[in-house]
Formats: sequence, structure tokens, C-alpha cells
Amino acid sequence: MYICFVTHGGVNREYLFDCTGFEKTIEKGTHVICQTMRGEALGIVTTSPALAGECECVNKLIKAAGAYFPLKKIIRIDTTLTLSNEEKERIAKEWLREKLGGELPF
Repeated sequence: MYICFVTHGGVNREYLFDCTGFEKTIEKGTHVICQTMRGEALGIVTTSPALAGECECVNKLIKAAGAYFPLKKIIRIDTTLTLSNEEKERIAKEWLREKLGGELPF
């Protein structure tokens, strides 16, 4: 199992998540969608994934972090935040053209 810490919504608290399956694609600063007790939530990875062996030390780490076993999982990497400003502007203009019909004055 791979684990990493994630923060949600600008809160200074970090939460421990199971990132198995994403250990090669996420790194510190990656935006991810996590399964939480309240449903899915956007978060930012604050540590690199680490391999957690099946030993007692993992259980101690989970308890020290205030987490519950089994850990909640990272569901996917959030790709909506990876669009550049130019791409966002192009998508917005296309949407406006469809809704307003015709050419835009800008």
C-alpha cells in the first residue's frame, strides 16, 4: 500500500490517504479527488507517496495522524485544473457562441 498526505480547501490540516495505483503519477502539489467521510473532495497532495509495509509501524502512523483504518482512497487526479488560461478562454468563447448564436464582439 502507498500512502500520502493531502490537504483540503485551504485548511492547514493534512489527512492521510491510500494512493495505491497513483504512486507513479502523483507528487507533491498534485490536485486529486479523494473519497472522504463526506463524499468526494478536491485536495492537494502535500507529500510524495511512500510505501507502507504491512507492519505494526503503519498502524502506529495511521493512529498518530488521527486516521482510521482502512484509509480512504485517492480516486483520481483532477485534470480540470491543468487547463491553461488560453484553453479556458477558448472553451468559454465557444460556449458563449453556442448560447448567444453568432460572432462575439471580442
